[in-house]
Amino acid sequence: MASLPHPALPERALPGTERLDLAALHETSRLLSASLDVPFILGNLLLTAMSKALTTRGVVLLRDDAADGFRVAAARGVSTVADGVLLIEGALDVGTGLVGEAVPEALARHRLALVLPVRFGSRDVGLVALGGRVTGGDYSDDALNFLRSLVSMTAPALQNARSVEDLRDANRRLDAQLQRIETLFSLSKAFGGTVDRPKIARLLALTLMGQTASSRHAFLATPPGETSGFVTLGAKGFKAEAFDPALVDRLCGLPDPFVPEPGDPLADMGAALVVPLKQGTQTCGLLVLGPKANRLPYGPDEVELVEAIGGLALTAVRNSFLLDEQVLKQRMEQEMRLARTIQERLLPQKLPRVEGADLAAVAIPSRDVGGDLYDAVVLGDGRLLLAVADVTGKGVPAALLMANMQACLHVLLPNPGPLDEVASRINRVICENTSADKFITAFLCVYEPATGALEYVNAGHNPPYLVRADGEVEELREGGLLLGVMKGLPYHVGTATLAPGDTLTMFTDGVSEALGPENEEFTEERLIPVLVAHRHASAQAQLEGVVAAVAAFTGPVIERSDDITCVVLRAV
Repeated sequence: MASLPHPALPERALPGTERLDLAALHETSRLLSASLDVPFILGNLLLTAMSKALTTRGVVLLRDDAADGFRVAAARGVSTVADGVLLIEGALDVGTGLVGEAVPEALARHRLALVLPVRFGSRDVGLVALGGRVTGGDYSDDALNFLRSLVSMTAPALQNARSVEDLRDANRRLDAQLQRIETLFSLSKAFGGTVDRPKIARLLALTLMGQTASSRHAFLATPPGETSGFVTLGAKGFKAEAFDPALVDRLCGLPDPFVPEPGDPLADMGAALVVPLKQGTQTCGLLVLGPKANRLPYGPDEVELVEAIGGLALTAVRNSFLLDEQVLKQRMEQEMRLARTIQERLLPQKLPRVEGADLAAVAIPSRDVGGDLYDAVVLGDGRLLLAVADVTGKGVPAALLMANMQACLHVLLPNPGPLDEVASRINRVICENTSADKFITAFLCVYEPATGALEYVNAGHNPPYLVRADGEVEELREGGLLLGVMKGLPYHVGTATLAPGDTLTMFTDGVSEALGPENEEFTEERLIPVLVAHRHASAQAQLEGVVAAVAAFTGPVIERSDDITCVVLRAV
């Protein structure tokens, strides 16, 4: 409020002040200086001033710098004002005092006729406002001088008392902050000592009830690595289904704690405080609280404490998710190792020794288990049956389908019949027992060591290379489509003859399509020179030459490429 014009109060010294007044001032000064109680000081100030002024109405207002105004701190005989009300807004130029019409309307309406400043040094501490005298006359000079002196003596005592009160408030806030720190320290140990999510949720619920006296809350969090898919971990007083994806998305967009206003759907569902819980810049959790038991709003310190408690609970929950993932990963790795062991036992543990045939084979899965198959079996008539197959895909599904085909092949071994019929039967079984997106490429052959005769069926597989002793290379392509495409497909038998020194190399596309560091494939163009260069070596040496060439090309990324399977048959 701007300073109001006012008539100057009479200024004169105190010649001949009555002894009674001096004694009263002295006793009041002694009494006030000995007290640090603001209400006591203000009460005595009003009683002394009102008794000297002969009035029944008096108000003391203290300066509130934060609100930029004067609040009612004490009142007697004025029922129209209440303690704590900001009665005067802005600054007020009182000078040495205001009387009559110069009194501001905000005070005059309460029948207050005199305003005196309470100053400590150059700082306005407050105002003393008194009503009219019961005698009906004006304030005398003696009365005004006494009141000025009384207020002047009261100002230091009031300032000291308010300073002590501020110090006590600071100590109380410090004690409360220390208590919050101790609470958070204890909670951090409690939350950090468990990965049981229901236990974390119970601990959070009890803590919130104890710290905020709220009986309703909801706690949601996302597992690590996810940006959506919030999981409701605790919901007391709220229905979990109320937090639908649209509402969760809205809450995740809140940058800071949020108090729903009346009419907001959150307020309608009983939410009084929403705290987004962040890790870095991402909202990974939400804490929704209902009203406090005393119905008072959440203060800044309470919101800060709730945010800290929620952060501890969120960290504990996300750690529990990470532990679950680690345990699951370890279990899966263990199961995969077991599956690999089983798969390795399904492959020939030892290649058969057949006179006139030198055999070598290797299978290197790209993962713990693979979808490649090779087999070598001596039939009842002495001939050697060889099979190489590749299932689409990798991992456990491919390994299961590979085992299915191998089982089917071994069922047919006692009476295999012509190779085209064997391929047709396997194709029918695969079509009937697998989904439409699963296929198998296969190469089946029967070798008669005594004559070097070779019969084969190529079911959509990489054509094996028959490398003659003189370096000539032939591809074995005769056969048909992939296994598992359609029942009833015909397959054709191809024939060849191996002379001593000739080598047949069967392989899966993990060899020809092995990727190098630049994502370039190894290709058949690189494989054929390797086969030709090693054609005079043993089957094992030729096999090792192929594996070494692929490894040299791919480098460390061989572990990320396809399964590698290779079988070498050399006629001797």
